[in-house]
Amino acid sequence: MKSAKLGYLLGLFIFFLLTTPLMGGVSKLSQMICGPLQDPCNMDVKYGSCFEIHFRFFFNKTSRTCEYFIYSGCDGNLNNYKLRIECQLACMKIPTQESGTMQDTR
Repeated sequence: MKSAKLGYLLGLFIFFLLTTPLMGGVSKLSQMICGPLQDPCNMDVKYGSCFEIHFRFFFNKTSRTCEYFIYSGCDGNLNNYKLRIECQLACMKIPTQESGTMQDTR
């Protein structure tokens, strides 16, 4: 019975491997499986639905700063950083020393 299941899964894998280029390539398949990619810095803060207390940082797209929030430990999103510097490096523009202009670190 196990060999039949393994054969079925192997056949299914080969089928998808061969038909992926016909459907528009790996990018289309990954979008179908994973959904559209979102920039974590544009996501709203998500506090979660558990009962733990974790002090975290998120990028507030309105104020364009990294702010702290209390994360519950589950059901969060990618706009959730343990350290403020992680949030700043991921989402904020920093001035360069030589030109005095802002450089996007993303």
